[in-house]
Amino acid sequence: KELYDELLSIAQRLEGILPFTLQDEQIIKEEKGVFISYAWRDESEKLVDRLYEAFQSRGITIIRDKVDLGYKGLIKEFMQRIGRGKYKYVVVVISDRYLKSPNCMYELIQISQNGDFYNRIFPIVLSDAQIYDPVQRLKYIKHWEDKKKELNEAIREVSAEYLQGIREEIDQYAEIRNTIAELTNILKNMNTLTVDMHSESDFEALFDELKSKVMDSPVGSNTCNPTIQKPAFPTGDIKLQQFIGNQLGSNENLAFFIKQIGLANPRQDYTKAQFEAYCDVWKSLQALRLVGSELWDKASKENLVEFANQLRNTTQSVYENSIFFEELDYSQLKSVLEKFKCFQIGKTRLIEIRSIEDIEQQEELFSLTEIKRKIAERIESNRVHKTEYESILDRIRVSFNSKLSRVA
Repeated sequence: KELYDELLSIAQRLEGILPFTLQDEQIIKEEKGVFISYAWRDESEKLVDRLYEAFQSRGITIIRDKVDLGYKGLIKEFMQRIGRGKYKYVVVVISDRYLKSPNCMYELIQISQNGDFYNRIFPIVLSDAQIYDPVQRLKYIKHWEDKKKELNEAIREVSAEYLQGIREEIDQYAEIRNTIAELTNILKNMNTLTVDMHSESDFEALFDELKSKVMDSPVGSNTCNPTIQKPAFPTGDIKLQQFIGNQLGSNENLAFFIKQIGLANPRQDYTKAQFEAYCDVWKSLQALRLVGSELWDKASKENLVEFANQLRNTTQSVYENSIFFEELDYSQLKSVLEKFKCFQIGKTRLIEIRSIEDIEQQEELFSLTEIKRKIAERIESNRVHKTEYESILDRIRVSFNSKLSRVA
């Protein structure tokens, strides 16, 4: 009942019926918070304690997972929300332990994958983080290769069934290994000052930089490039691009999601986390649908890369929130992801066929007429895949509506 009343109140305020309340101001305060990403139980912890006190006394809210995640909070879901922009700016305390921590690196990758990485992060690099020497950076790559190899060898010693979560760890190690060189290269090229300089100045330089961004940023927005002011427009005027671009507050997201799937009476026995799980996956699917339409309109390598990145993010979102879905919903989500994958493969092949080099090679084997026929067949095949995934998306919308509707 409390969740239903809260969402109804949000929807009414978006329609301009009710003024903003103190609860809304608290939400805005949270959205203006700065998250700190760091490794627990080393020099980082002491540094973060001092930074926390310094910033709180100056009016900037500091968010720490150890404090704000809560008992039984979902760690990966929390890190994904950080990556997607729940908090616009992130202080990253880089240490040797951080660069060797699966959770810390997963968090950093999440932030990097969701755009504007350079502008979102404010690094502090500890002396034991060997990111300035290329030989030492290679040792971090070797570390993750060894971790993956060690886990692979351990898996071979047991039977292959019922290894939920273990294979995903291998994929995570591989992703860290494939991205750590790029991420540390960005970090080493930033003038982050020394730890002593930060401590002796009571983090003045860091505070001044963040103050200009956090204190002056528009309210009700949680992306790095905010454009939304406090909502004073009807819900219908909120654009889908604002929804999928994380340009709305978390509660506004839920209100827009509820309206988009046509949910009249939200059920009262679901927690807010459950609604947010459905909302996040739906948002990611809509983002994938939009980039799919762009790829359909223009089969370019740039659009293909954007589609591939969004497909990876959506697949990850579905997997991370799978605990909230019943079997039918999860089965449909896996089915639509498979159709999106087929569409990606088809578009990849179409781009290859149309490439100058490929056409020159094909002309040695096929006539121009045959090449045109192959292109037409591929386009038609892609059209079928697009129609199929759009149809499944509509069924998912209906299913989500049914699942989240109030039980009679």
